[in-house]
Amino acid sequence: MKRATAPEMEVLLEGNKKFRENVQANDPEPLKKLTLDGQAPPFMFIGCSDSRVSEGTVFNARPGTFFTERNIANQFHATDANAHSVMSYTAAELGVKHIIVMGHYGCGGVAAAIATPPSAPIDAANGAVQNWIGPIRAIFQTSIRTEIVELREKNKLLAKVEEPEPQEPGFRALVEENVKASVRRIATDSVIADGTCSQKGLLLIVVVSRTMPHSLATQR
Repeated sequence: MKRATAPEMEVLLEGNKKFRENVQANDPEPLKKLTLDGQAPPFMFIGCSDSRVSEGTVFNARPGTFFTERNIANQFHATDANAHSVMSYTAAELGVKHIIVMGHYGCGGVAAAIATPPSAPIDAANGAVQNWIGPIRAIFQTSIRTEIVELREKNKLLAKVEEPEPQEPGFRALVEENVKASVRRIATDSVIADGTCSQKGLLLIVVVSRTMPHSLATQR
């Protein structure tokens, strides 16, 4: 009996078929080696769930490069068991050399943290999203960065604040400050700070992306 699938699933299945055929025809050894020898990725990647900023696409990376954690607005919190366990495993067991936190301009999660929250009653889905972006909203409300302060003051004149345009300087600044906040949380997390990770001199790498990496800085 033929399995019924949605058109978008057919696209994925066809894409996977072409991927396997291409690997087999052109370069099957790297995937075989990863299967037999296991993975040793040099990077842990924390990025946004946004479908437009896949880490493999942005960096044109080969399989085995990134051990990945993605969520709305690329946040790291020690209280998030998923992100914390991923970081702990990569640092202590896989021996990654670098942790990348990548944000991107036009991030919907950051934009929502600037906009007026939805009015009560809030449904479960909206409630979950608002709780998650709460720390970004706090950065927006307390940051002393000039672009953010100016946007905050401008918004005070509005009865309802909509999500900003992608080129709004305060929005772009908040994207950057949100990435920095996650880097600070990682740097002071017990897994990194107390030396339990297997790699000494581990670097935290900050990337803010448009479609290709825009700015790159490293912090210990």
